[in-house]
Amino acid sequence: MEDNSMCIGIDIGYGFTKVFSEYKTDSFPTAVSAVSRDREFSCMTPINVNGNDFVVGSDAETYGRVLDTRTSSFVSSDPWMAVLTYALNLHNYRKGTIVLGLPPGMYSQQYGQSIRQSMKNAAVYIGGTEMQFKVNGNVKIIPQGAGIYFSYIKDNPEDADKTIAVIDCGHETLDFALFSKNRYIESVTGSEQLGISVAIDEIRNEFYKRYHFQIKQMTARKALIEGKDEIVYLGKSYPFDIKKCLAGYAMQVSANIDRFIESLPVTPDIAIVGGGPADILKSHIATVHNITPVTNPIMANAIGYWYYGMKTSIAEG
Repeated sequence: MEDNSMCIGIDIGYGFTKVFSEYKTDSFPTAVSAVSRDREFSCMTPINVNGNDFVVGSDAETYGRVLDTRTSSFVSSDPWMAVLTYALNLHNYRKGTIVLGLPPGMYSQQYGQSIRQSMKNAAVYIGGTEMQFKVNGNVKIIPQGAGIYFSYIKDNPEDADKTIAVIDCGHETLDFALFSKNRYIESVTGSEQLGISVAIDEIRNEFYKRYHFQIKQMTARKALIEGKDEIVYLGKSYPFDIKKCLAGYAMQVSANIDRFIESLPVTPDIAIVGGGPADILKSHIATVHNITPVTNPIMANAIGYWYYGMKTSIAEG
């Protein structure tokens, strides 16, 4: 790798974006809002992409009018580029290797090249200063579950020649992949609309039925992570059975994981699971087959991207 250059892994998820480099780790909401030219909130520094102003992360949640990031057109769009720029700027990135992931169903070399071209062509400014990120031949794009795989191999290099099934629990989807002898098997992938947002929506719906007002997604997610028999809203505690809402969802996830493993053309040596929701679900998933959680499942994809970028950059000289 070049002197003074950086390798950075960025996992832009539907719920949160995770960023990992050798210097630090970051996570922020994948929220982006288009802002008006009069800068309604002067305390927020917008990111300008191709002439359009955006705020990202908690600033976007505060500002409101958050754009829908769950569409196929989001990737490589101006709002997506604003999220990417925000992540790069958090780590003071200027040159080096960037590794990103795409959902297995969207992944292809041709689409990856299209994304690289969009990044190369984008005119990006923060506070009026041009961000001259060098993104020519140093952007690597791999399937999202590959990050979890490489994160596991980083910690368990002796398993690199084994056949490994990967389960990626995300905000919107539950994704599956297979690796054999350190190679991604592109023909064996799967995806189900069974991300943790299913459980979050169930909590919000049940809460509304009981208390007759709607809570935010972040409030429901916080209650899910804490796992208590209450939801606190504006300082008041409301009794609520979180585990009951989670039980049905966990059963669906468990059944889909078992179905994927049993449908594989070969029996894997190991099955691993990562992604933010994997940490929440670890005591609730009851699969027939043995599933091994990776170290730090929330950051696993970003860490794996970074590790992949480091290894390939060294190999390339």
